[in-house]
Amino acid sequence: MCNAIIKPSRATRESTGYTSVSVMRKAVYDMYTLTALTLIALLYYRGTVTSYVRTLTVPAYSYLVVLVPVTLIVLSEIISRKQLTGKLDIFTLVSAVGGVMIALSLLEIAGVLTEYSLQLESLSIILVAGFVILLVYGEFDDAKVPAAIWILLLTLVPLPRMWIDYIASQFSHPIASISASIAGGELVESQGYIYILTHDPAGVLRRFYVTPECSGVVSFLSVLSLTPAVAYLVSRSKTSLGKKALILVLSLSTGALIAFTGNLLRIILVLYITEHHSYEAAMKFFHQTPSIIYASLAALATVYLPLKLAPPTPTKVDNKTTSKQRAIEGGDIAKILAVIGLAALFIYLGATLLPTSQAQNYTPLDAETLIKTPEKIVFNTTKLNITYHAQPRPLIGEALGALTVHSLSLHIGRSYLSGWIEVAETPGRFHSWIVCLNAQGYRIEKWWSETVNGTTINYAVIRKGVQRMLLAYTVLKYPTTMGNLYVKISLFTPITQADYKEKSENLTSIILALSETHRIPANTNTFIPLLYTGLTITLTSSTTGIIYKAKRRENQ
Repeated sequence: MCNAIIKPSRATRESTGYTSVSVMRKAVYDMYTLTALTLIALLYYRGTVTSYVRTLTVPAYSYLVVLVPVTLIVLSEIISRKQLTGKLDIFTLVSAVGGVMIALSLLEIAGVLTEYSLQLESLSIILVAGFVILLVYGEFDDAKVPAAIWILLLTLVPLPRMWIDYIASQFSHPIASISASIAGGELVESQGYIYILTHDPAGVLRRFYVTPECSGVVSFLSVLSLTPAVAYLVSRSKTSLGKKALILVLSLSTGALIAFTGNLLRIILVLYITEHHSYEAAMKFFHQTPSIIYASLAALATVYLPLKLAPPTPTKVDNKTTSKQRAIEGGDIAKILAVIGLAALFIYLGATLLPTSQAQNYTPLDAETLIKTPEKIVFNTTKLNITYHAQPRPLIGEALGALTVHSLSLHIGRSYLSGWIEVAETPGRFHSWIVCLNAQGYRIEKWWSETVNGTTINYAVIRKGVQRMLLAYTVLKYPTTMGNLYVKISLFTPITQADYKEKSENLTSIILALSETHRIPANTNTFIPLLYTGLTITLTSSTTGIIYKAKRRENQ
């Protein structure tokens, strides 16, 4: 009995063989997919990755800390539940070639639209990743799966700062008003920022800015960042589509309400402690009671509700292979060669079209000098005869989270200008002028943008009472000893209906002169043909592939 050997049945041996072969093929697929994407990222997206990581430290973008892992986990779960096919889809391959061209065109235009460079560069690398994933992991029986993959990947593109500022402005005023009315503070709006004034027991006036992280927008966006996980859990339930949608909305709404209430109570308690105990005790409470507490409660409620109301149905992972199938077959080798070909095409076109070689010849600026006295770098190195006075604004800089914010008074030729200069490690730090001006009571009569010699300049004609002004601003990227830093230059000048065009031309010439020194030049000569060619190839191949596969299923 003790020496008896129990032999597994044939079915058991085959099942084990299926699993081991499937796991091996999955490991091979994962390895060369990650290798190809990592190689492309190291060559062309190192700055993008650095800027993306820096953006995670911006309070307004901290929702990405939640969204990125949640999205990647759901994406991995979706892919792992589908059968790996050893067939190369020629339609997906041709579409991916077009996708590579689109991705490169976005990288090219990102050098011009510096204010939105992170969004464009992130979208570029996501396009490459999306096409490689769809090419490697084969055809999906359900058309909703590739659509879900694209939606999940696109959520990783950071929202434009203007959108976040707008949402924050909608939160800031009610949060500040309710907190001030309950705790007894004075609500003040100045230069587009909201703060609450209150006195401590010693009679000292204290000021509390209602920054984006205090407005509740961070917690709100963090709750919305759980949408991929909640939607995935609900999709695996057997309940009706209408009930699934209702549970999804209920879960997210409950989480958002908890986050809003927790943020409101936190601000009220800070004001109450300041008034009745001390400012120091209030700050200690503020820092020792982080928003992660109520944000965690909101997250737990958001995830718990779909699990309770629509429990997911267990499903089997479809990873079987036939008994005759080997670990690596001809189709798998074709896919590997296709991915290598895509990476080679991207690297070749990138080396030909992108101005990386020119940028490497630039001597990096001293980062400390640019941060402490940016006006010296920006103004003293131009050919313009500029007389200026710069005033540090640390409180505004603290509210914005920028490295430096200085107000400016300029005399250039016969022009007297006012303005601002800001320095940040990522464009995500810069506030939106549209939201800021509206908050200050200005009416924007006209807004437009122009790109001249690779520099994009934004203009606005604004009015407040009888005062009418012209705003012109641009964002420039400077290579420094601590990596790329971004400088936002904003200039204001009073105008009349008769002279605003002349003054806009004057501001354009000034900003172009400022942008000529130290910045990395951008090449846009091939942007339009590359974008159009890529779109044509991708749309034509995708449409043809969908029609062909639909007819093939009908004939089966």
